[in-house]
Amino acid sequence: MVSNVFQIAIAALGEMPSPNVCKQALEFIDELMKCCPRPLTLMLGGYWGLMKVVVDHVIEKYSDVNIILFLPLEREDVKVPKKVIRIKTGLTFKARSIPLVRSADVLVVLGGASGTILEAIAAYAQGIPVVILTGTGLPSDILERAYPLGFDHRRLAEVIFASKPKDAAKHVCRLLSRRSII
Repeated sequence: MVSNVFQIAIAALGEMPSPNVCKQALEFIDELMKCCPRPLTLMLGGYWGLMKVVVDHVIEKYSDVNIILFLPLEREDVKVPKKVIRIKTGLTFKARSIPLVRSADVLVVLGGASGTILEAIAAYAQGIPVVILTGTGLPSDILERAYPLGFDHRRLAEVIFASKPKDAAKHVCRLLSRRSII
């Protein structure tokens, strides 16, 4: 059964990245909002680092978008804005990534380290399409060099690499639009 709400999981660095990475992430969000079908929910794994930058931007500019945070046990008491729905998963940092990606129609990688990479591979393994923004200078950039044809031979889901935020957003919108007619 297909839900009427589009759910996008965003995998992003849990530390404050460079201003350039923040700029790329916000460009992605603004482009996504131009083409993405509604109603829309964005889901992230916390409210710190690049994830916080994204959440604050969405709250400030896009009041029609819902935000759900899948908080890990270690940081489940983080203060979040009132508009944000927080789920205290009771799971560790890495374990909370599974319900996050399983709840998504598409996973977007905006740049990150091991947790972001884990979320990309976990989404693929669950048959969830993955769109990866490259050129961030973060460890997740290596995914394109390591897996240029996707994560393995089974082709469980699309894995799309995009070097420009606008292109990444268009891929996500295309994937969601295709899902809406299934």
